[in-house]
Amino acid sequence: MKKLLCMLLAVALVVVCSCSHPKPEKNEKPLIGISMCSLLIERWYKDREALAAEFSRLGATAIIQNANNDSALQAEQIDDLISRGVDALIVIPVNYGALTEQLSRAKHQGISIIAYERLVEDVDIDAYYSFDNVRVGELLALGLLAGMDEGSIMIINGDENDFNSVLYRQGYMNILQPHLDSGRIKIVKDVSSPNWEVESAYNAVESALRTGIKIDGIIATNDSLAGAAIQVLLEKGIADSTVVVGQDGDLAAYQRIVEGVQFATVYKPYDELAECAALAAYRLSIGRPFAYTDKIDNGFSDVKYYKVGSQLVTAENIDEIVIGGGVYSEEEVYMNVMM
Repeated sequence: MKKLLCMLLAVALVVVCSCSHPKPEKNEKPLIGISMCSLLIERWYKDREALAAEFSRLGATAIIQNANNDSALQAEQIDDLISRGVDALIVIPVNYGALTEQLSRAKHQGISIIAYERLVEDVDIDAYYSFDNVRVGELLALGLLAGMDEGSIMIINGDENDFNSVLYRQGYMNILQPHLDSGRIKIVKDVSSPNWEVESAYNAVESALRTGIKIDGIIATNDSLAGAAIQVLLEKGIADSTVVVGQDGDLAAYQRIVEGVQFATVYKPYDELAECAALAAYRLSIGRPFAYTDKIDNGFSDVKYYKVGSQLVTAENIDEIVIGGGVYSEEEVYMNVMM
């Protein structure tokens, strides 16, 4: 897929760089630690591969560790990365408030820190690289409303320890609130999924339907949760009459869209996010400026925040955005309906 270039920006009189690709200077080979929350869903594999490829291109050495959704393990792994003498850390936290001690120690040792995709709170970090997650939440609601004019809806949130869950909720409530106030839309079930586990989403939908709750639409805050919800709807024979939206742009979600059982997802360009975050970590590790577009309060300070945009994908534009954009091939997207 063609790489997307980041804009040259200046914020608060600080000149920042674009995501162009400088040729590494002689002896500039920093060591970068990457602490990933898990590899349990498709999108984290994409991020891992894109980050590894970009650091290789920049001439940096990357150590990638997987916490397997275990915050205690992640803390131990970050301690290990600190002991290895990394120059910069990219952190995707399992729990946004559980790494204060480790990240404070890293900061005191002169290690630059970037929160990637998920914000960490109450600790000094250099930057936050993510999507505009409030906008992602808004797109979820806009997708839902594009598929239904009125009715009863269920919301399946992610893990409460992931700050993105807060931002997604802010976004979808921005759009839903007027419709809730008018009575056109009613929230009949609102649940969270610990560790983003699909089993909890499946059980929540199955339980709601079993107790007689009518559900016309579902907002699932990632495509794995959407898939679990759709599995229940298929088993109950009501998938065709229930509007389900998710986000992340998983291949399985695109396949469900063309099959007609998922109405929409939110496409997020992971390559662009990884490319810009890797360049920022590289620049921080050698004392150069880096790109950011905004700031966000993480409870410790206003953190420099680089936002990447997203797009709502439905059956109407999937060929243009996903296939035409080189995200997946026509054969991959339409595999289940071509059989």
